[in-house]
Amino acid sequence: MIPQNCNILVPEERYEKKDIYIQFTKAFERNMFRPVFIVDMFKKEFMYISEDLSDIFWDDPIVQINDQGVNSFNRAFAKDSLENLRFILAKAYEMFLSFPVKERSKIVFSFHFNHDFGGEKKVCHRRLTPLALTEDGDLWLVLCTTSLSSIKHLGYYEMKIHGENEFLQYYPDKDRWYYKKGEVLTLQEKKILYLSSQGYTMKEIAAIFNKSEDSIKLYKREMFKKLDVNSITEAVFDAINYNKI
Repeated sequence: MIPQNCNILVPEERYEKKDIYIQFTKAFERNMFRPVFIVDMFKKEFMYISEDLSDIFWDDPIVQINDQGVNSFNRAFAKDSLENLRFILAKAYEMFLSFPVKERSKIVFSFHFNHDFGGEKKVCHRRLTPLALTEDGDLWLVLCTTSLSSIKHLGYYEMKIHGENEFLQYYPDKDRWYYKKGEVLTLQEKKILYLSSQGYTMKEIAAIFNKSEDSIKLYKREMFKKLDVNSITEAVFDAINYNKI
């Protein structure tokens, strides 16, 4: 998915470092256990696609990266998501360019979308961040990660500078970005999330905290309110996807 309003120029000599970018991405992929891909905004094609991503989201062989890969990529999107995302990504690109050049390399854009798995729609989560910028600070290479999401609703589009609590959220119905302040989890809430993600039961977590199970339930209820989720599974997904633990 490349915004149609992106029109940049990258000199050929910058591609001499192409292998370095790919090696870095593969190392990141091994370390994070997440399928990734690199989008070249100048050539409007994929520079790299994770084999895991191909296995999960494509039916085509991994060698079909360029035209056929892009077509396969588009087919995998549910039609409603594809049409919406073309518009949203154009808006995200415009907002990206509104940031000072020195901040652009730290920007992360996240969203949820429908993917079509053999006729069955599933909600997935995607994060995009610059891997390399042009000399004047425009997007050249974009690093993208994809994961299945436990969240059932769509329409959430967030842009933020990595490490900051405030973020921008886009509302398609109003065609506006709004500044918001992220919810800060307490140390206890973060620890409960971490233990839950490791498979600890409510009883085991209560024993670690030396508290009753009712107290742990209270912590969880407050945490669910902050994260706007309904279960510990959704809370863990949200916290991992948005770097809250």
